Amino acid sequence: MLHSPQVDSIVSDLVDRVRYELGETRLYGIYLYGSLASSGFDEQRSDIDVLVAITIEVDIADLHALETMHLKFARDCPGWRDRIDVQYVSIDALRHFKTRDSRIASISPGEPLHLIMAGRDWMQNWYDVQENGRTLCGPDRRTIVPPISAAEFRAAIRRYVRELLGRIQTHPGGRAYIVLTMCRALHSCETGRQISKVAAAAWAQDRLPGWREIVSQALRIRGGEREESLEHAAEFVDQADQFIRLVADRVLAD
Repeated sequence: MLHSPQVDSIVSDLVDRVRYELGETRLYGIYLYGSLASSGFDEQRSDIDVLVAITIEVDIADLHALETMHLKFARDCPGWRDRIDVQYVSIDALRHFKTRDSRIASISPGEPLHLIMAGRDWMQNWYDVQENGRTLCGPDRRTIVPPISAAEFRAAIRRYVRELLGRIQTHPGGRAYIVLTMCRALHSCETGRQISKVAAAAWAQDRLPGWREIVSQALRIRGGEREESLEHAAEFVDQADQFIRLVADRVLAD
């Protein structure tokens, strides 16, 4: 059992649909990662993260067929609509992701299934698969990508933090997301392990007790609290920016 009978059933249903759609000749393996595979999974809000390794790169025909499958899954399982995060990646792309970009198909919350180019910018995800993932079918998860060291993982975190600093959103919800992401980035760089944002937030509150309330507010906002009900929203944004700069300096200083 992955987490609960309901979640286990949902994952099994998704896996069955993927296996049926791709068939034995196209499917290489299916791997669960993210908070459901490690810790911090919230059955009311968390996403289900899945890597689907395939034998050859996706094409437009694959995209249309998989899009139809995902739309039907969303209709049949409305409670999980927009909470499925799946990447369809060829085994060749996975084995060479450090040296070149390849075309993959991805569906994630807020984004329909679409084609993107992906390479070393996905190192954090594949490191999570390597270290914390679960093999749902196919070869062992540790065999599908070249070994990723903790040093490479930390370097990827630092690249992502620099990128994130360049696109900070102005509203409290955007700040809250970055606060929690920074908590996870700091934890990852200090420990070499990736955990959920919620678990990293709890860790950061102990690690940086003077910022406990800002992290708590970020959790409440990301948990669904209406931004307009947040008292002193402008003050939160200002303090969140201070927290973000503090943590970014620590992450990038190493």
